[in-house]
Amino acid sequence: DKADQYLRTGEFLDAYRALFRGERIDRDGTHVALRGADLDQVPSVEIPERPEVWFGGSSSYAGDVAARYADVYLSWLEPLDQLREKVEWIRSLAAAQGREVRFGVRGWILARDTHEQAERDALALLDGIDHERQAALREQLLARQSVGQQRGQALIANANVDDPTSLWVAPGIWGGFGLLAGGAATGFVGSHAAIADRLTELADIGIHDVIVSGFPNLEETRWMADGLAPELARRGLLDRGGRRT
Repeated sequence: DKADQYLRTGEFLDAYRALFRGERIDRDGTHVALRGADLDQVPSVEIPERPEVWFGGSSSYAGDVAARYADVYLSWLEPLDQLREKVEWIRSLAAAQGREVRFGVRGWILARDTHEQAERDALALLDGIDHERQAALREQLLARQSVGQQRGQALIANANVDDPTSLWVAPGIWGGFGLLAGGAATGFVGSHAAIADRLTELADIGIHDVIVSGFPNLEETRWMADGLAPELARRGLLDRGGRRT
């Protein structure tokens, strides 16, 4: 169940952090039991820097584990007010642990030169959608224990492919992706400048890491590289050298 799921996650991450500190550890947890565990090393080779933990989850159990162990807390893309509340929630939990956490979002993206072109191409993704199959997919997602999925599906509860206006859940955030696939229910859709506006808003509330997907993958990557990335660079939101800003 959900409590055990995150208990196991926390026990693993506790051991993970200790091992990368170079400690030799014993653990007698509910799910993780270790005796004299350490990281094997080639002689004279230092333990590498600990890989960051990127962590998502919207339940209270997830919040507690994120506060203790996450380096980056990820949320599905949601309207700005909801994301602001989530950032404040995790930030306060982490502060109680004497820690700071970075924040990120995960969603889809469809960026074009104009809003009209973006909406047209987004709606084209829904051409020929099988309504019965889509309804079955939604039932499967809602049946999961995932609070994040439930929050995402709630945003598109009234989405109707025959009513394009119903697919918008917030300025620049489109819910049609939730009718096509699992994972994030929403994504950025709009002109390069408008999506850059949305990303600027996210940065202003403390979100600086963004993971996006599009399809077809190669074509959407080119739209981002040729249109969105230069716009973000002009605003100082993207470092061409690849360093995180």
